[in-house]
Amino acid sequence: MSILQLPRGDPMERERAVVSNSTGVQVGDDNLQVFFADPRKRKWFVIIAVCTVLVLVGVIVLINRTIARPDLELSAFAVQKPSKVAADSVNVATGEVTPGKEVDATAIDVTLKNNGTAPALLTAVIVKVKHADTLQDCRMMGGEARISAAYTIRLPEPVSGEDVPSVPFEMRKDIRFEVRGGTVDRFALTIGPSLQAASNSTPWLIVGDVELVRDDGKVLPVGTAAVVTEAGEGLTNLSTAPVEEMECIAENARKIDEVFEIPAVRTGELDELRSRYSKLSKASKAGSREACGGQVEAAVSKVCALLGGDVFQVSVDLATPPTSGVTGMVLRMRDESGAFAYEWLFNYKKDRSGKLGWQFDSRGYAMMYPEVEKSRTGGTRLVLTTMPSVDMLLADKALLTAERTSLPGTAAVAYPETLVIPKVT
Repeated sequence: MSILQLPRGDPMERERAVVSNSTGVQVGDDNLQVFFADPRKRKWFVIIAVCTVLVLVGVIVLINRTIARPDLELSAFAVQKPSKVAADSVNVATGEVTPGKEVDATAIDVTLKNNGTAPALLTAVIVKVKHADTLQDCRMMGGEARISAAYTIRLPEPVSGEDVPSVPFEMRKDIRFEVRGGTVDRFALTIGPSLQAASNSTPWLIVGDVELVRDDGKVLPVGTAAVVTEAGEGLTNLSTAPVEEMECIAENARKIDEVFEIPAVRTGELDELRSRYSKLSKASKAGSREACGGQVEAAVSKVCALLGGDVFQVSVDLATPPTSGVTGMVLRMRDESGAFAYEWLFNYKKDRSGKLGWQFDSRGYAMMYPEVEKSRTGGTRLVLTTMPSVDMLLADKALLTAERTSLPGTAAVAYPETLVIPKVT
């Protein structure tokens, strides 16, 4: 390295001094400027700075990885098949509570995944109810008995559809549910009313947004579910409804359609209900068809049946006259799958006035009570008319058998063909 020696003398001469071989020479007091003016020093500074930043980033990442924290996410949202929920029977008149009951409930199934290393703790579940209504009981049955079921979310009173709370409203339930780090776990909840009818089929139709609250206060939305309370009661409500209550049936169909206007994960019962209500609406307006069959040599020589709309009529012809107090007739109606079966028993005997004829043995029948058409009924001929059941109209096929009883050699089946119920498309 050369040492610069400025000449003595005139200051102007000193300013014009020439420096040769000046690498590494420092002139003046601006050390930082001189440092960055040197390409080699600048290069090393950049390298050192970049390395320092990379080291710091690595340290921060390492520290973050060593800190345990949860990372919770939704893995699946579904509606389960019905299962049992504990319940109490409540007498509204006396207030008496009888434990040990059960009801069928459809649970909402939430699958959660914790991608973190620390447990994720859930402290509450929130259901924002968007729709809440009850199906009408078209059989008009009643009673003081109520059921109080142990639903996760219990909606406010009461049973009557007219008093269902105005939607939307929010329900919250405190819970404690932990999902361990690096695992998948499931959380199930049920929704239903605080009290529900025990002696009639008036299930609730409920649609709600489900949210889970974490211990840090953060809310995890998981989905929207649509369920029918008292699983299976919606189908029972429809199948046992008398056809003469078509206005009531149509109102229930409208309520089902309202549920389908809200995007949600729905229980399969809702899909089945909508399909059946639609089919019933068409079947109730369809025309009747008559089908006949029989065996000339049998005890019952001919059977004809008329089914459709609001009419179900059966006419039976016997090969020989009946005997008073001895001869009976059994008519049976069923579908191929065994979903329904009806039986009517008639006896040939004198009535209270002493007139001989076919008398219906009610045996406590409350539905489809047949009327014997006196003007068309004689000794060897029996004609009955009644309203069809809903399940008859919904069936694609039904089997009718006629059996003459109390005589040796009676043909058990005199109408072996299938009665075809009018199909609707």
